[in-house]
Amino acid sequence: MDIAQIKRDIVIDKYGDLALDYGDIKSTEDKELIAKCNSMHRIMSAYSDMRQYPLYGASLEEFIGKKINADLLKSVENRIRKCLTEDRFLSDGDIDVIAISNQNEIFIKVSVSQGMFNNINSEFNISFDIIDGTVYVF
Repeated sequence: MDIAQIKRDIVIDKYGDLALDYGDIKSTEDKELIAKCNSMHRIMSAYSDMRQYPLYGASLEEFIGKKINADLLKSVENRIRKCLTEDRFLSDGDIDVIAISNQNEIFIKVSVSQGMFNNINSEFNISFDIIDGTVYVF
């Protein structure tokens, strides 16, 4: 699913819930917001969550209970990069993923630049609790 093909999309909040605007489901035509919401949804999803796109998602739950070390951080970065690029949704050269840890949490920054955004930098942050699996994307 190439980002350029998406003309309008539903907006989600940091919990992955539908965003509401005066009681109506909020949608947007803003390409930057579409990319952010789709990226957030992909990162918060697991493989096989969507029947039509079985490889869609980062499946971060597979890392729950693992010991946080440099290899795990690199695996999380790679998993996120793959879920955003494997179907040409975004190109690998247009994203940067950085993960750091603090005790039982992994904090990830995803930056999207250049390419279709014409030098507009869009970024979002992810908080992933490695113990209970809570994921927030904001």
